[in-house]
Amino acid sequence: MLLRGKLIAETPIYRGNARKTLFTRDGDGTERLVSLAGEISGTAQALMDAFVGQSRDGRNVGLLNRLWLRLYGSPMPERLITQVECKLQQDSYPRDRFFDLRMGLKLDEDRWAAEANANYKMETVFRHAAFDFSMTVNEAILQKDDTAARLHYLLQELREGRFWFGAGKSKGLGRVRLEMELPFSAPAPPAIRPEANHLRIVLTFNALNPVLVGWNWGKVEPEVPSFAAIQGRILVGAMRDLPDPIRGRLEMVLGGPILSSEDWKQKFSQYLPRTLAVWLQEQSTGEMETWTLSSKALAKLGKGKFALSKKAIRAVEPLCEQPFPSLEAAEKALVEALADKAHMANRILKMMDKQRQMRQQLDHAAWLEVANTLGLEPGAEDPVAAQIHDEAALTKVLSQACRPVLPRLYMQVDQQIELLQSDTWVDTEIADREAHVRAASVRAAEGLLHTQRDGGDDEEHSDGLRF
Repeated sequence: MLLRGKLIAETPIYRGNARKTLFTRDGDGTERLVSLAGEISGTAQALMDAFVGQSRDGRNVGLLNRLWLRLYGSPMPERLITQVECKLQQDSYPRDRFFDLRMGLKLDEDRWAAEANANYKMETVFRHAAFDFSMTVNEAILQKDDTAARLHYLLQELREGRFWFGAGKSKGLGRVRLEMELPFSAPAPPAIRPEANHLRIVLTFNALNPVLVGWNWGKVEPEVPSFAAIQGRILVGAMRDLPDPIRGRLEMVLGGPILSSEDWKQKFSQYLPRTLAVWLQEQSTGEMETWTLSSKALAKLGKGKFALSKKAIRAVEPLCEQPFPSLEAAEKALVEALADKAHMANRILKMMDKQRQMRQQLDHAAWLEVANTLGLEPGAEDPVAAQIHDEAALTKVLSQACRPVLPRLYMQVDQQIELLQSDTWVDTEIADREAHVRAASVRAAEGLLHTQRDGGDDEEHSDGLRF
């Protein structure tokens, strides 16, 4: 079973010197491609920065093996995870393919001279960099006991971002988060080792003594100035009908300070369909593997000492240049075409070429998420699917589809603005009441002083009469 996903670096990841390699350069270094180490090997033993595997001396094991042992109290089954690959995506590279490089020397405090072989170099993979992540799992071992449940919740730790790549958190190593759709549903949680460092907190609040009672929220005084400028992200965050991925992108584009709500609404009506179009295209674009038998390869099989018979070649000729989604599908088609010569299918399979092709077809699940959340018409799916290849045309179609729902979103914006104005009025009212209390305190103090002064004069007058 092959599991694919995306690993996102929540913090910068540093590559140290040769003995502290956290990520490696692929090939001969001319391409400068970056990969996280999948298995412990060579100099990667120093920081234990591999997902699976074991060092030669047996002291270090992979991070997933350690996490499994910590959670469940027993070692991970051997050969359950056979391979892990993690390569940096093209979009996460700088333009010149060089990352931030830091270099320095270590000084001897006695001689104040550079120590030999003690210089350091640190190269940075930037924050939020994305890696293409793939993991190969042995399905036979996965079906044993509760291994599937344990693997599910092990990967869930990565999906929740509770995973640090490397042996520490304060030595330039990064926290990563995995985005992956698991092919099996969430089973019942397995037994967790009591010593595992997980924590559950339950909070209870007592509302018997509220801060404010009967406060007339929502009142807007015309003479009280409202907000001078607010952040657009507050308005975007207040819209309950936006899908989460669209909300995050709109907050980055429209999240700055605004002075006019009408101008901001106009920008929102332009950016919403464009953002929807870009996100739908990203979700609908994928890579597909195909297997093809060329006419030249088939002709080559008909020559030589152990050439295929002409009858077998004529039977296979209709399958030439036809792409198959997998080797199993190609083998099935060859066996049916060869009939009684089916034993020759393996020789033909070895001559097939593996190719990768990009496909772009509307993701039905992504469209349903957008349509159901925003309340778009179901009939808009067909024109959207027809224009999924053209961003400009797709934006135009989505603009028409979003037009009926814009008034509802504008209403939520107006409500949020009124609430912000109400907050300003509340602050002003509190300040007025504090000033009133201070003035009343001053008047009371002055009255008390006057009373004491009057009482003293009477006492002096009575004493005078007594004499």
